[in-house]
Amino acid sequence: MGHDVLRESEQQSGNNRFNVFVRLGTREPLDFNRYYSYARSELQIVIHGSAVHHMQERSMPIRENDVLLLHPGMQNYFTDGSDDFLLHRICYNSKVPPPAIFGEPLELFQHLYPGTENPGYDPLVPVTHVPDYDHELYLNLILRLYYECTKKRLGHKVMVPTMFVELLVYLARGYNQNLEPGAAWRLEAPAAYLARHFDAPLDLPMLAKLAGMSERNLFRHFKQQFGMSPRRYLERLRIQNAMRLLRNSDCGREEIAMQCGFCDGNHLSRVFQKVTGCSCLHFRRRARETKPDSDDCASSRN
Repeated sequence: MGHDVLRESEQQSGNNRFNVFVRLGTREPLDFNRYYSYARSELQIVIHGSAVHHMQERSMPIRENDVLLLHPGMQNYFTDGSDDFLLHRICYNSKVPPPAIFGEPLELFQHLYPGTENPGYDPLVPVTHVPDYDHELYLNLILRLYYECTKKRLGHKVMVPTMFVELLVYLARGYNQNLEPGAAWRLEAPAAYLARHFDAPLDLPMLAKLAGMSERNLFRHFKQQFGMSPRRYLERLRIQNAMRLLRNSDCGREEIAMQCGFCDGNHLSRVFQKVTGCSCLHFRRRARETKPDSDDCASSRN
């Protein structure tokens, strides 16, 4: 079993307008398999390890440097966390955007402060992925913000909103770094194609044609938009569907491999272990033995 992230230190920043909280995860054991709901918006940042993120009947593997975004009313839970799985959380009031971000052409801000019940993104999927080479930089930003929230030294009511905006801008850069105008919507067609044809071989010329760009530009924009190559994106879709079949069917490994686009059962097992950190057999056993219970997030964290 992985190690949970919900026994955290929690402190209010002291700024009632922005209500910024930082929750640093620990690696102490706790049952993953239960739903959590949210009274305020949360950024959930994977610091180490990997796990499987679940929302309703869908699931998605997540890994180090992935960033999830949850708004009030959403529910999620995690399973199959690796031994070093560690998640830091930043809670904030999405109804009160900091004035400093107004007018900034960073697309992630629209998801952070949607201003509507429809956030315009898929909360199952990481909203951004921080580049591996910048891991220490954004971790330091989080720890500095945590220090100001907990120590509440002189001027913290100014420092907390300022540092929070700094972190948001940094994450927004990762989401939209060097993305050419119009490139985001041009990737919608190839992404939808992969979702429909995840069991088929990767066809880069077809994806490039759907996006209206060269294969080289397709690869570059995919990395910038999704934090991964088209091949890795397709791999995650295949693993997501393999998890669905392992959880909800009695299909054998070879049959699942064929339905999800893998060469054979051994290929499925290798990729599944690499992405999720556990075997297909272990995932199926855990899925059959445990059933998430709906619960309120706040009461679960007490």
